[in-house]
Parts: sequence; C-alpha cells; structure tokens
Amino acid sequence: MKDYFATGHGVQVPLRLYRPPAAEGPLPLILFMHGGGFVFGSVDTHNDIGHRLATEAGSAVLSVDYRLAPEHPFPAAVQDSWTALNWALTNAERIGIDPDRIVVHGDSAGGNLAAVTALQARDAGISLAGQALIYPVTDLREVEYESRLTRAEGFGLTSEDMRWYGGNYLGDPARADDPLASPMLAADLAGLPATFLMTSGFDPLCSEGQAYGERLRQAGVAVEHLHLPGANHGVYSNWRTFRSGEAVWQLLLAWLQPVLKVS
Repeated sequence: MKDYFATGHGVQVPLRLYRPPAAEGPLPLILFMHGGGFVFGSVDTHNDIGHRLATEAGSAVLSVDYRLAPEHPFPAAVQDSWTALNWALTNAERIGIDPDRIVVHGDSAGGNLAAVTALQARDAGISLAGQALIYPVTDLREVEYESRLTRAEGFGLTSEDMRWYGGNYLGDPARADDPLASPMLAADLAGLPATFLMTSGFDPLCSEGQAYGERLRQAGVAVEHLHLPGANHGVYSNWRTFRSGEAVWQLLLAWLQPVLKVS
C-alpha cells in the first residue's frame, strides 16, 4: 500500500495504491471510487475493499480520495475521479500497471463516479476494460422511480436520505440534468465497456440501477446484472455481516478475472 497525489483542476487528489502480495510485472488496475453519498467516506473508510480487491482479484487497486460535498459540490468529485484515471495512465510504468487493462469501479455514489468516468473515457478515446457498478446512483433528478416510492423507507437507506445527499452534492438542483451528475441522461451509451451491475431489492436506488443496465444493453454493451431481491443497500462493503455481501464479492471477482485477463 502506498499513497500518492495527482494534480488536476488546480487541486491535489490523494490516491492510495494497493498491490497483491509478491506481484510481478505490469498488473491490471481497478480504479475505485468509494460510496458515502458524495458527502461521507474516504480511502480510509474503504481500506478493506482496496486490500481485498488487490489480494483476491490479482490486480492493482487505485482508490480515489475525491473531494466531498457540500464544501466541494459537483463537479469536484467528477473532476477528481477523472484526474485519477489520467494520472494512472500517465504513470502506468512507474506504478507497474497495464494501461490496457483498467476497470473503473465504485459503490453507490462511487458507482455514479465510476459510470461518469467511463463516459468521459469513451468520449476521450480511452479504452477501458470494464466498469463495475455496485447499486449505483444513476439519476439525481426528482424522478419517481418505482423503488424510490415502494422502498422509500424501512430498509436502511431512504429516499429522503438520497434527497439530502443529492442536495448537498449538487448545490443547485438544475445540475442534476448534467449527464456527468446523472449518467442516465447521457444521450448515447454505445461504446462503453463491459459492465458488472449489482442492484439490491430493498434499496431505493434499485429501479434506476436496473434502468441504467437496460439502457446499456440496448446500446450494445455487454452487461452482467446481479440482482439480489432480498438484499439492502450497503451489503458490498459489509460482507462480513451479510451473506448477500459475500455473494456479491464472489460474483464480482469471477467477472473481473476474464475482464482483467488475470490468469
């Protein structure tokens, strides 16, 4: 584990690099953006995820300590995630990674940032190996998705929580119409990389995640969609507590192996 800084948009973005034990040669890379509603979280709160991904996926992992709202509203976190990807590409030889084998990955708010980073990479002509989106936020508008209504409360994360997080992140509600805030609004999803998408049945974000997966499929993107109807939001980072969380890990790791070309 080693910490670095990447400079972009006039700020220094802290990064934490994990490598599997006794790893040799250029490794694939998982660029990880943590969850926390764009308001909470850090590389420290998600340290266990970085360690486990590196050890069990056989990949380097670069965790992004992006700026948080409300002090740093949209698009600060988007800018920092983009800075991190470009830093990894520029410093590939220095940090021992293969720039042709990069997956962007995140949970919840981090899933949003992974999705918009993938959109930016496509538009910049950067070819990613994949994107792994765990119960992602895909639409920050006030839209009455089915799960936002039927699972609005009683399962941990609530729809009211999401309104609070979104308000803090956006600052101005009109910013929700920007596809870099709400990737669901991207005009075209064609050309995005192979996708692992996980949704939880007892989660107000479930329906928008499913809708994003369907849009990806319609655009010709290969999507592996894991839907756990009895799971809550947050199980991925709490795999020691929830069997459903461990199930997500096992299927994600299985998906990553061929995508990252790990033998």
